[in-house]
Amino acid sequence: MTRARERDVIVAARAHHHERPHASRRVARRTGVPRLPDRGHDDRGGDVAVSRFRGFARDSDDDFKPQTHVTGDDAIQAAIATDVKENKVLLYMKGTPAAPRCGFSNMAVQILNFHGASFASRDVLSSEELRAGIKTFTSWPTVPQVFIDGEFIGGCDILRQMHDDGSLAKELEKVK
Repeated sequence: MTRARERDVIVAARAHHHERPHASRRVARRTGVPRLPDRGHDDRGGDVAVSRFRGFARDSDDDFKPQTHVTGDDAIQAAIATDVKENKVLLYMKGTPAAPRCGFSNMAVQILNFHGASFASRDVLSSEELRAGIKTFTSWPTVPQVFIDGEFIGGCDILRQMHDDGSLAKELEKVK
């Protein structure tokens, strides 16, 4: 298989994976790699609906379904509330500011460093309870999470937007 053909096959797979059917069809026509069908056949020749969405089949065994082991208990919630109160700028992130373990956490650190902000951080990868607890505390599904003066600001996307429009500098000036 030529390099160009390999690239087209990879692009076709990615296009389907990210649910961009138009891109997938375009590449399929050019490369001859078919899209996955909306309907398939089981072992016995019967029609079966093929889901285009990630997740688990309804008839999947419970052993293969996601398990929730933590609930964000009161002790974790109290510790997070204390952290938020005691730190003017607080970043819950994956990794540490010196060694971020996620691109979004890295970007949040870089933005705060750019502004010369003094901030505390907590590594959510160090504790599954903390990781689940912070998501429960803020009702925000992703990490990193930034707090300024006791107020939840948001994640990396919000922090970057505030940096771009200048409002982050104003917020950080208030807490210096």
